[in-house]
Amino acid sequence: MKLQRNYFIAAVISQIVILVCLAIPPALTLANGRTISVVTVPVDPWDMFRGDYVRMAYDFTFVPTEEDIKSHSKVFVVLKEDNDKKWLPVSVQLEKPEISSDQIMLLGETEYAPTKSEKGTTGVRVKYGIEAVYIPEGKGKDLKNTDTMNVVLSVGNDGRAVIKRAETKGRLLYEMK
Repeated sequence: MKLQRNYFIAAVISQIVILVCLAIPPALTLANGRTISVVTVPVDPWDMFRGDYVRMAYDFTFVPTEEDIKSHSKVFVVLKEDNDKKWLPVSVQLEKPEISSDQIMLLGETEYAPTKSEKGTTGVRVKYGIEAVYIPEGKGKDLKNTDTMNVVLSVGNDGRAVIKRAETKGRLLYEMK
C-alpha cells in the first residue's frame, strides 16, 4: 500500500515538474527578451470550438529566398526595421546567424517547401509560434480581416518569440503579465 502511495506521489510530482519546465522558456523570454512592435492582420477572428481566438499573418510570414529549404525545417529569420517602422525579413538561414544591433532574429519552422508569393517571389512560409492568441470572449467577433493589429513581441537571444500584448483600434485584446 505504501509503495502505491509513493508511485502516486512520484507521478504527481513529475507532472508538476513537466508543467513548470514548459513554462520556464516563455517566462525567461518575456523577462529578458528584446521587445519589438509589429503590425499584423487577423486571419481568422473567431473559431467555433475555441471561442475568440485570433490567427495572425505577419509581414515576415513569407520569407523570400533562393535556397532550397525543405518543409518542416528549423530556420532562423533575420528581421530589420525599415523607415516605416516595419520589421521585414532580410534572410532565412538553417544555422544560427550573427546579427547586427539593428537586426533581430526569430526562430521558426518552414511550413512548405519553397513556393512563389503573389508577387512572383520565391520563398518559404515560416511559422514562429506567435501566429495565434486567445482573447476574452466577445472581443473577437467584431474583428474584421481588414483590421490592423499592433502586436508587441518579446524575442529572446535564441530567437524564440512570445506575444506580450495585442491591440486594435486603441483597444487592448490581450496582455501577458
